[in-house]
Amino acid sequence: MTQQRRRGFLASQDGSRHLDNKMREMSYTQERLATEAEVGEQQVKNLLHPHWGRKTQKDAIQKIAKVLQLEPTDIVDPNHWYPPVQTRESTDSLVVKPSREHLSTLPNQNLPPQDNKFIGREKELCDLMRYLSEDHAAPIITVDGIGGVGKTALVVEAAYRCLEYREYGNARSDSSTLSKITCEIPLFDAIIFTSAKENRLLPDRILDKLTSQRTLQEIMRTISITLDEPSIMHENEIERIRKRLRQQKVLLIIDNLETIENKNRVLSFLYELPKTVKSVITTREQIGVCFVPIHLESLSKRESKQLIQQQADDKGISLTNEDKNNLIKASGGIPIVIYWKRGNYANTVILMI
Repeated sequence: MTQQRRRGFLASQDGSRHLDNKMREMSYTQERLATEAEVGEQQVKNLLHPHWGRKTQKDAIQKIAKVLQLEPTDIVDPNHWYPPVQTRESTDSLVVKPSREHLSTLPNQNLPPQDNKFIGREKELCDLMRYLSEDHAAPIITVDGIGGVGKTALVVEAAYRCLEYREYGNARSDSSTLSKITCEIPLFDAIIFTSAKENRLLPDRILDKLTSQRTLQEIMRTISITLDEPSIMHENEIERIRKRLRQQKVLLIIDNLETIENKNRVLSFLYELPKTVKSVITTREQIGVCFVPIHLESLSKRESKQLIQQQADDKGISLTNEDKNNLIKASGGIPIVIYWKRGNYANTVILMI
């Protein structure tokens, strides 16, 4: 008997046979069923081969069952589909428990590890969530602002909240420490992060990145690898990528657009992606009126103070209120690098970009 795992479900042995027989009865190939159900073909294969141990998400099973005029429990053991109420935890506890480090290892995404608590930007975060929802027609959203203002941090935070929703089922975000704003969180089957940055800022140093996606070809290669479809790159790669992306809901992040070669070619590629894809671009430039923009300014004094305190706590540094005010004044509310000097030595407090 198969078991439900945290991310989704395995078909029971009887269920996979039932699925296979129904497909034969209705003359469905795996590719045709995936297309009509608007899911990835891999998810159909997973249900037909539960011994692989690869889980399928709940909404994909529901879509497949609907096309074949079945109930989900015809495919999945009912005891797993409807777990006992007393064993279920609250959605709040499910969201708090998993670390970002663990989430960054899950399949169908390639987000960079991020464990720091997100500070501020709740209005901009909720605006971004709203633009990413199916109810909003915009396929491309830009997040712009000067270097170090927190563009990447905002987008990665939104992506992680979407990933948490995908994995643990909490459809709302009420975690703001600064306001009562509540966000609806959209659901994505895959989240793909590409970045043209050449280095990465760590708490104690700046490291050169091993890879930087600076061309359209490199971006497409990242997409294919994240979707576990390296064969996409063999021939007619752009059309094959579009076809693959059409089979699922995808969040595609293009970080640091201004350093990408031939930006117009990349923008044309994004424009021509299927409606199942939402693209978010971070850039220091204001691109134009064809995109839905989110513009980031410096942090408020309150947000800056919270961010400084968070980083000081992480490093075991004791700061007075005067120290914090001096750091805020020196940084102008830009969360990039703040130097705190005391006496004859210096302690460096590096804040999240």
